[in-house]
Amino acid sequence: MIYIDKNTTNNIYLTLSESTSIANPYYLFELDYEGYTTPQPIYYYTPDISSYTNRYNEFILVDSDITGTFSSTQSSISFTSSINLKNGQYKYTIFVSDNPIDVNNLSGVTSSNNIIEIGRMVVNGIDTTIDEIYL
Repeated sequence: MIYIDKNTTNNIYLTLSESTSIANPYYLFELDYEGYTTPQPIYYYTPDISSYTNRYNEFILVDSDITGTFSSTQSSISFTSSINLKNGQYKYTIFVSDNPIDVNNLSGVTSSNNIIEIGRMVVNGIDTTIDEIYL
C-alpha cells in the first residue's frame, strides 16, 4: 500500500524491477479515486531515482493544491508540475514501457500487457479545495 501526504513531496518505494525484464524501464502510474462512480484516471509519470534498482525502485510524487510550477531539490530532481489528489482511497495501476513516457500521448503504454502492479493508495491530509458537487 502507498501512503501519500497532501501538499508535500512524497517518496514512494516499490519493488517493480523484479516484475519486468526490460533493461531500462519507464513506469507510468494510473491513479483511480474510489469516491467517483465513473472512473476518472489520473496519469502520473516520474523517473525512477533509485540508486539500487535491483533492490527497490524509488519515485517522487508531489501533491500540491497550488497550480503552476512546483520545484523540488530533493535528490537533485527538478519537478515542473505537481498533482492535486483528493483525500481518500485510490486504486493504482503501474504500467511499464521501454520508451520514455509522454502523459499526453499514452497510446500503447496503457495496454493490459504492460501492467506490472496493481494496488491500493491512501491520500491523507487537509484538502483545501472544494469539491465541485458542493459549489
